[in-house]
Amino acid sequence: MIDITQATLDQVEPGGKLYLPAGDYMVPATVRRSSPISIRGDGPASTLHLPEGATHIPLLVQAESPGVIEWVNISDLTIDLHGGGQYSGAALQLNNCVDVVERVHFRNGSRHDGFKGVNAVGGADANGAGAPSHTIRDCTFRGFSKAPINITTGTRFALVEGNRITMCTGTTGRTPGIQVSGAEHFVVVANHVDGVDGWGIVVGSVGVNPPVGLASTHGVVAHNHVVQVGIGGQSREGVAIVNAYSDQPRMISIHHNVIRGAEGKAVLVQHARGVEVEANIVDGCGGHGVSVESSQDVVVRSNRLYAVNGEGLADYSGVSVHASADVDVVGNRLRNSPNARACVLVDATSIGVRVLDNLPGGRTPLALFGGGALPADLIQRWT
Repeated sequence: MIDITQATLDQVEPGGKLYLPAGDYMVPATVRRSSPISIRGDGPASTLHLPEGATHIPLLVQAESPGVIEWVNISDLTIDLHGGGQYSGAALQLNNCVDVVERVHFRNGSRHDGFKGVNAVGGADANGAGAPSHTIRDCTFRGFSKAPINITTGTRFALVEGNRITMCTGTTGRTPGIQVSGAEHFVVVANHVDGVDGWGIVVGSVGVNPPVGLASTHGVVAHNHVVQVGIGGQSREGVAIVNAYSDQPRMISIHHNVIRGAEGKAVLVQHARGVEVEANIVDGCGGHGVSVESSQDVVVRSNRLYAVNGEGLADYSGVSVHASADVDVVGNRLRNSPNARACVLVDATSIGVRVLDNLPGGRTPLALFGGGALPADLIQRWT
């Protein structure tokens, strides 16, 4: 087994390439890089390992402050953390970079409940403006106890595309498949998330209200396949937009995703503004099909909702609107959901709700949380 040491990276000139032929490589201590580099292997057979019980980050790429590394590419290899011990780190840490990570296979990050997969952090350029961007594409992640993909504060643009995430669980029941909590612009598209005990895909700052510098404001979550999330009875959502605010109407779009087997709600929009939830397919969830909570300027349109409220708990319905304003619920279809209380559920504190041309699938078309009178300004029309 060949050692990858600090000297290995130091001998590569800024902007140069490090090629790792097929083989096994040991990373006995964190290797750091503060200048542009390309690290490329021969595919899955080029594998980086940690020593038994090691608690360090294998690879850390970080710009000197203030500054941004303008070009980092890591591709075509495997990072296997099987030997690692408990540590709240990551297999790959990227700070203040313009980077592309593609066709990398991340393995065995949950042996001692410690590692994330890729932890990508933004920062500031010499003028104090957020400049980093992160692209994570066509990678696989298996066996992580913390977020396999985590993109956070100060990122100008994030692209998360074509990744496959499987069997990622921890001891806290909060392992999201993909988390984007600080990208000004983001695209999360064509990923497959299967078997996590937290949220499938979460955008925004979970557990922080109001958010502090973590809001993701303009972006798309589309054409993802999210299966079996919140496993172990954790009641997490398939796709969640939480504490995400846009200064313009409907600048966050959740569309054409397939969500199957969410223990909690299939789609959650909470403490958010300017969100569109359109043309998603929900096939089995323990809670609401789509839940809009404490949010403003939201459109829920043309979603197909099957097997909603599989647990048969009170109030869970096809679409729920709670403590929100200016919400359109239009053209959604509820089917095969005998446990759903209603097609659409609203509460008396919501204002400016329009419920138009939805298909209730044999359930009560419209119901109110706690009973009583519907909001006076509610508009409804049924197909």
